[in-house]
Amino acid sequence: MLLYTPLPLELVLEGYDHYRCYKEIEFAGVKLQVEQLESGRGKITRILSTNPKDFLNPLFQPGNIVSFDVPQIQTNSLQ
Repeated sequence: MLLYTPLPLELVLEGYDHYRCYKEIEFAGVKLQVEQLESGRGKITRILSTNPKDFLNPLFQPGNIVSFDVPQIQTNSLQ
């Protein structure tokens, strides 16, 4: 791939090596892909629904922050 740009290479590749953790969730009945920010919160990156009306709903606009439940790991102590 060739990229012709007047910008310095450091600006073009800024954040390229940053690892992002994506997760598929169901929010308000719609399947979404979110970038996990912190426990129980995520930024919408993509709508995975096949319903065209979901793409028109501003609630599911990419960039919005949503809250979702994080499953808790139960530990059993053997004492």
